[in-house]
Amino acid sequence: MRVATLMLGTRFLASVGREGLWNARVVRSYRDQWKAKHAETVQRLAATDVELASYTVEDVRSWLQRVPREAPVCSFPPFYGGGYEKLYEPLDTHFTWDAPEYELLSDADADVVDVLGAITCAA
Repeated sequence: MRVATLMLGTRFLASVGREGLWNARVVRSYRDQWKAKHAETVQRLAATDVELASYTVEDVRSWLQRVPREAPVCSFPPFYGGGYEKLYEPLDTHFTWDAPEYELLSDADADVVDVLGAITCAA
């Protein structure tokens, strides 16, 4: 139930408290359909055969050093400042949680090549 709530929250919480017809429509739509959307999301999650074995709040660089080379990887490294902050803003407003700490990767940073290489198994 928590995962379903977070998943739906990432779709509409950024519009809460913001002006404009679009934001008002998004919030109204989710409020009006919350029970049905939440139940559907819970049902879809329960029907999946993918399970999260573990979750660690950790920098992608150190995490990738431990991931087996043949393992599938999904990562969204912080290449640009403000991206995660904007993503986390609605979560910070509506939920109590421990946001991850991270350092930005820059185009001039040699770590970018290493991180992308590890993700694509080209390293």
